[in-house]
Amino acid sequence: METVYLNPSGKLVDETADWLCGTSGRVRVTREGAASLDHVMVVVPTAQSGRSLRLAVARRFEGRGVIPPRTAFPAELVVPRRQTLREAGEAEIAAAFQQYAKANAQTMLSLDRLVRKEEFDDLTARFALLDQLEDIWRILAGRGLLMQDVPELGKEVFAEDIGDEMERWEQLALLEKSFFGYLETLGLAYPTKLIHDAKGEAAIVPDEVEEIVLPALADPIRVLEDVLRQQIAAGKKVTVLLHADPADGAMFDEWGRPRTERWTGDRRPVLSRLSDADIVLSANYTSLARTVADDMVRGDARLPELALCDGSLYDCVAGAFLARGYVVHNPERHLLAQSSLGRMIRGLISVYGRDVMPWKEFAQLFRSDDVLNALGLSGGDRARALEGLDIAQNAYVPTNVPPGFAFPPDVEMRRRDMDKFDFFCEKGRELERALSEAENAETGLPDFIRRMLKKVFARRRLSGGAGEKEFTAAAGAAREFLNALEGEVVRSLPADGREMRALALRGLDAACYSLEPDSPDAVKTAGWLELAWSPADGVALAGFHEGCVPDSVVGHPFLPDRLRKGLGLVSNDDRLARDTWLLRELLASHARSTVRVYVARTDDDGDICRPSRLLYLCADDELPARVEHLFGDVREERGGGVKMVDWFPRLPDRVEPPAHFSPSAIDAYVNCPFTYLLKYGLGMKPYREKRELEANDFGTLAHAALRMYAESQIAMGDGQLTEAGDIRRLFAEEIFPCIRRKYAGAALNVDLQLRSLEGRLLLFADVQASWAAQGWRIRMTEREIAPSLDVPGLNFRARGFIDRVDENISPGCEKPWCVIDYKTWDRKSDVTGHVYTSSANTDKNRKHVEFARRFGYPLVGDKRRMLSVQLPVYGKCLAASEPRAPFAAQKFQYLILGKNAGETGLVELKDEEADASLATARIAADCIRANVFWPPGPAEDWKRDFGGLFVSGPEEDIGGSEWAAAHCAKTEDGRD
Repeated sequence: METVYLNPSGKLVDETADWLCGTSGRVRVTREGAASLDHVMVVVPTAQSGRSLRLAVARRFEGRGVIPPRTAFPAELVVPRRQTLREAGEAEIAAAFQQYAKANAQTMLSLDRLVRKEEFDDLTARFALLDQLEDIWRILAGRGLLMQDVPELGKEVFAEDIGDEMERWEQLALLEKSFFGYLETLGLAYPTKLIHDAKGEAAIVPDEVEEIVLPALADPIRVLEDVLRQQIAAGKKVTVLLHADPADGAMFDEWGRPRTERWTGDRRPVLSRLSDADIVLSANYTSLARTVADDMVRGDARLPELALCDGSLYDCVAGAFLARGYVVHNPERHLLAQSSLGRMIRGLISVYGRDVMPWKEFAQLFRSDDVLNALGLSGGDRARALEGLDIAQNAYVPTNVPPGFAFPPDVEMRRRDMDKFDFFCEKGRELERALSEAENAETGLPDFIRRMLKKVFARRRLSGGAGEKEFTAAAGAAREFLNALEGEVVRSLPADGREMRALALRGLDAACYSLEPDSPDAVKTAGWLELAWSPADGVALAGFHEGCVPDSVVGHPFLPDRLRKGLGLVSNDDRLARDTWLLRELLASHARSTVRVYVARTDDDGDICRPSRLLYLCADDELPARVEHLFGDVREERGGGVKMVDWFPRLPDRVEPPAHFSPSAIDAYVNCPFTYLLKYGLGMKPYREKRELEANDFGTLAHAALRMYAESQIAMGDGQLTEAGDIRRLFAEEIFPCIRRKYAGAALNVDLQLRSLEGRLLLFADVQASWAAQGWRIRMTEREIAPSLDVPGLNFRARGFIDRVDENISPGCEKPWCVIDYKTWDRKSDVTGHVYTSSANTDKNRKHVEFARRFGYPLVGDKRRMLSVQLPVYGKCLAASEPRAPFAAQKFQYLILGKNAGETGLVELKDEEADASLATARIAADCIRANVFWPPGPAEDWKRDFGGLFVSGPEEDIGGSEWAAAHCAKTEDGRD
C-alpha cells in the first residue's frame, strides 16, 4: 500500500485529477489510441463527488478525450464473494417483517423488552419496531457487526455502564437470528448480513481494475479496511492520497482517515485561516437567508458553492434566491413523493382497495392538473368542476364519497351553486368509474397504478419544455418503485389492501431520483461530506450550527456513545474529528475569506441556534474576541420569510365596480379594502380542505334551522308558539332530524359540532318565548332584497337576504318592526369587535380611529367606528320596498346563539350606531367605485384567507410600490 501527499493549498478535486493525469504514470493509451484511466478505481463519498472528479479529468484532456477512472462508494466494495442469497429490497424487507411478525407472534410477544403486547397487532406499531431495528442495523453495518455480535463484544461496556441492558441485547440477537432465518427461506438476505459476510470474504473487484485509490477518505464505513486488506492480498494495489503536508502524516491513519485523538481534546488543531470577519451572525433564519443570497449573487462574480449545513434552512434560503432570480437545486436527491407525479401516486395508493372511497384522498386526486386534463377539463369547465368540489366539501363535510355521488338533497344550495355541484358530481363519477375499472385484486396495486397513470397521461406528449426533464426522471423513479412492489414476498400480503397501502406509502416516501438543473444559473447545494470535492472558488456554509456540524447521536436507546466506542463504531468524537478535518481542508484549499460561515441567533420560531463548536478552534488569545463576536448584539429583523416583491400577483390599476352591492361585501371593504380587492374585485377564493364545520358553516346551519323554525311560525299567523317547551319540542322532533340527514356520512368531529349547535338552539327557545311574550311575531324570513331598487338615503343599489323581520302586535308600540340578524358568536359582548370597535384607549383601537379618519368614516362618540353596515342597510331597503307599509319605524337586533344561557339573547343596535353604519356604507361604496383599495385594515383580515400570498405581509411586500402609493394618494385627495 502506497501513501501519496497532495498539495493541501490546492482543491482536492484538482490535486487528485492532476495526480491521476500527470507524472504518476496512471494514464495509458489503448490499442485504439485513446487515453484511459479505466484501470483505476477512485473511492468517493457521493455521486456528485464522482461527477466533479470525472469533469476535472476531462478538462485536462480537452480536445483529445479520455476514458475516465471508475468511481465507487465505500459500500459498493463491501459485498461478499459467495452470495447465494439475493439482497432484499426495502419493500421486501417491510413485507417480510409483517408476515414474519404474524407467523411468529408467540416468539415476538416473548421479547417483552422489545415488543409491547398491546401494540403488537397494530400495523403502524410493527412498522415502528422495524424502523428501530433498521436504525440499529445501519449503525452496526459500519463495523460489519450483527446484533448477535454485540453481547460478546460489549460485555465490558455492559458491565460498567448499562447493567441489565444485556437482556435486551440478547432479545435483539434472538429476534435478528429468527428474522434473518425467515428471510433465508424466501431466498433473501438483509443488507447488514451481507456486509457482515464480506468482512470475512469480500468479492474481488473486476480484473480490469488494477488499483484502488483512496483520496482524503474522511468517513468510510470501517468495515472497508477489512475488505481492502483482502483486495491487497488478492494482488490489487491500494494507494492512499493524503491532502496534507508530510509533516502532518501522523494525524491520519493508514487509510487516510483523521485519527480521532489528534483532532479532538487537547491536541485539536487551530484553524487560523478563519477570521471573525468570515463568520456572519444573523438575527434569525430569514436574515441569514437574505445575507447568504446577497453575498452569493453580488456583482458578476462566479457563484460559489452553497452548503446547507442546517437542512431546516432550505425553504428560507430557496425563497431568498428566488427573490433574486435564482433557483436553488439539489442535484443529489429529489423525493418522488414531493413531485406532482408522486403526489398523484400517493392519491392512487390511498384509494386502492377501499370498499368506500375516502373523501379527502379522492378530492386531492381530483384536483391534480393531470387528472383534470384526463377528464377533458380546461378553462371555464375546470374552474366550474373545482368550484363544485369546494361546494360539495363545504356543504356536506363528507368523510367518504357517497357511492355513485348520491348526496342527500340540499335545499339551502342556490341554483348557481347547484349547477357547479352537479357538474362536479358528473366528473367525479367519471373518475370513480375509471378507478373502479382499473382495480383488479388479482393483479394488485402496482398494476392498478400503472393502468390509472396510462389513462391519465394518454394525452400527454413530451415536448422537451421546462419541467419535462424532471417529469421523466420522476417517471423513472416511479417505475422502479412500482417494480419493487411486485416481488413474490410483497404479493403475499393480504388482499384487503390495508397492508399493501401502508407498505406502498412507506416505499413512496423513500423513493428518490437525481436531476441536473435546467438552468446554468441554478445554485446547486452540496452536502457536507462532498464539499472537499467542490471545484468552486468560494464556499458558503449556511447554518453552521451545533448539532448540525458536527453531527452527533445523543441518547440513542440501544447504542449510546460509550457502547459505540467500545464496539469500534463511529462515535461522536469520531464525527468531531472528521468535521474538524473537513473544515480545515476547506480553509487550507481556498483563498482567505472565500469560505464564509453563516450562523443564526434563532430560527424563525424563536428557538435558539448555537454556533458550532468548530468556530471556537482559534488561538487562545483570539478566543475572547471570537466569543464576543458570536454572542454580541445583532440587529433583530422580522422573521417569517423573505420579501419577494416580484412574486406578488400583479394588481390592476382599476377593477370594474359592481352594479349592486351586498352589505356583506361592504362590510369586507370597511374592515379591509385590500381584502375586498382580492376577494370581490379579483374574485380570488381560498381553498381549504375542511374536515369539520368552520365558523361560517356552523352559522349557515344555524341559519337553516332558524329559517325552518321561522317558516313554521309564519304559517301560524298571530298564533305562534310562546312557550319554551313547545319551541324546544319543535326543534327536537322536526328541525334537528332534517339537519342530521344531510350530515349522515360526516366524521365524528362534525357530529360533536352538530350536538353543540343543537344545544345552542335549545337555549334559543327561552329567548324566543320571552320575545314572543312581548308581542313580537315573525313575519318574514330570508327576505330577498331586490338589486334593482333605488333606496332613498343610499348612493348604491343593494342585494341580499334579511335573516328575519318581526312585527310587534301590541298596541302603541313605537317601533313595531324589527330587523334581526342571526349570529353564532360565543358571547353577547362579541358584538364589540364584529359590529363596532371598542372605545377603550388601546393601541389597536387607536389604529382603527386613525383608519376611519383616513377614509372619512364617522365615529360614534369620537372613539368607535362601525365594522358592519348590514342591519341598517337592510332596514333602508325594506322600507323602500313597500313605502306604504310602516317599515320605516324599525329597530335592529342581533340574535346571539351563545355558548350558554347567559350569553344567548338579543343585542340591539342604537340609533346613533345605525346612522353611523349608513354613513359608513355610503362612503365605502364611493371608495369602491373610485378604486381605492389601500391600505389594508388594522385587523389584517387578509391573513385568514390570503396569508399564503405574502411573505412578510402586504404592507411590507408591496407597501412601497407605485400601486400602493397611488391608492394612498386617492384617500388623501378624497379626504381633502
